[in-house]
Parts: sequence; structure tokens; C-alpha cells
Amino acid sequence: MLLQEFEGVITGISKSEVIAEITDMTNTDNPNEIVTFCRDAFPNKIILGNYFKWLINDDSASQVSEISIIDLGKWTKDEIESAEIEAKELVKYFNTL
Repeated sequence: MLLQEFEGVITGISKSEVIAEITDMTNTDNPNEIVTFCRDAFPNKIILGNYFKWLINDDSASQVSEISIIDLGKWTKDEIESAEIEAKELVKYFNTL
């Protein structure tokens, strides 16, 4: 049974720890939190900015914590250029307010 679900972004990595900002998806009224995990809780290959899900389940014998990295894929050159154009347009718009 799912007890709690979080989504997060890795904001810091050391040899022994991973720091992340997490959002409580079980109760979205809760504010985001900055948390520190043991490095061993994550897969071997992680980088700053990785997006992940953290599930805490109750399997009746014990609580199980599971972290999985979500691969959002890479942006294409066209997607990057389009985002840069849109960002410039937004800057112009907000500078005229």
C-alpha cells in the first residue's frame, strides 16, 4: 500500500550524500522541502538536476522506500532555439510593464 509519494530534483551531490528539493504528491498542501539522502539510496549514475520519484510503501511486514530516476530526455537543437526565442519575447514583454 502506498503511504507517501514525493517528486524531487537533485540539487547537490557528494560522495556520501544527495541533496534534493522534494514535493509531497500525497498532500500537495505541504510546502516543498530540502532533504538529504544517503548516496547509497540512489542509482550509481546521477547528475545535478535529475528528476526522481520517491515512494514509501507498506508491504505489511515493513515499510519500503524506493527511489527511481525519471529520464526526461534531451532537448533537440530546435527545441532549445525555440525556447530561447520565447524567453527573449517574454523578457521584452515584462520589461514593458
